[in-house]
Amino acid sequence: MVSCLQLSAVRHEPYGGSRIYWDISSKKMLFPSGNYARIIPLQDGRLLAVAQAGGGISVSYSESKGDVWSPPELIVANASMIPNAVPDVIQLACGDIVVGFNPRPSTPHTEDRLFGIRCVRSTDNGKTWSKPIFIYDALHYNRQGCWEPAFLELPDGELQCYFANEKNFPNSNEQEISMCRSMDGGRSWGKENRICYSAGSRDGMPVPILTENGEIVVIVEDNGWPGYNGFRATTVRTSLSDNWSAWIPRNSAAREMIFANNDDKQFISAAPYLRKLGKNETIASWQGDWGARKGLGENFYEMSVGVGDADGRNVRAVMSPFGLSTTQHGLWNSVTALDDGTVFALSSIGDASTGNAIYSMTG
Repeated sequence: MVSCLQLSAVRHEPYGGSRIYWDISSKKMLFPSGNYARIIPLQDGRLLAVAQAGGGISVSYSESKGDVWSPPELIVANASMIPNAVPDVIQLACGDIVVGFNPRPSTPHTEDRLFGIRCVRSTDNGKTWSKPIFIYDALHYNRQGCWEPAFLELPDGELQCYFANEKNFPNSNEQEISMCRSMDGGRSWGKENRICYSAGSRDGMPVPILTENGEIVVIVEDNGWPGYNGFRATTVRTSLSDNWSAWIPRNSAAREMIFANNDDKQFISAAPYLRKLGKNETIASWQGDWGARKGLGENFYEMSVGVGDADGRNVRAVMSPFGLSTTQHGLWNSVTALDDGTVFALSSIGDASTGNAIYSMTG
């Protein structure tokens, strides 16, 4: 007797969210070398791009929705033995522009050169910039450094600067997310607050948004999930009214991986970035080994982008916009969504024999 194999079907609800269609003809080099690029729309209709490039922190502008960009302009030069890294940028409701960055002392380390978080401000739409403003200092060597600032302005004008912080863990490889507050538009900053921490692991690379539902959501890379090996894009959250009265531990319901199902959670999703996509969705990017890159290692990670719900959950419709060969990498990425639905992807693209150049693509 021949037995028949019984198959059971699992019904999935049809995907009704947005999909991003990438225009491969729109690929442009914004910075001939560098890393960590970000784009924001300005109130005067231009776009501003900022990157770790050109001997420090550089900016470029577009008056044509990203079709043509101005030559890069250095706004913060590296100091001797202290390169500046990982900028972030925000335009405040009042119109002032704030660019944050991360001084990272070179080896050999000495006690007079500290890892820190700084910012510069422009009150004239980027024509001139202030001297660096102190936000935070960690210590002078890698295992007690601080990293990767990112800004959020609240409706009442409070400006928050989130960053990864090793300072409190001298005897381990642990890391937390900290945040400093400014009540005067970034001119001065208060003491750091712990936002999230997972014992024995490293929460890193925070990027905050304020959702339409009144939550502060911060995407981080988290390598502490039981049963998973490597970083997973994860959100931690608080209500706007609560505003981090308590920090988020490992076992909190306010800590979640961003993906819709278990299959999506299997690939590495490091260095994540998060933005709102209209009022009802979010867009997330990360670097990792999705698809054909599985098992190739960190030097061959590529940018991936997915669409989530309004709260930064249930990310689906994942694509890799640049379509790189497996001998190339696309690292330290970010995304931006404009009000008209236009999306920009930014990636530092290179291979084992060349340095990175920063490219944009429009979706």
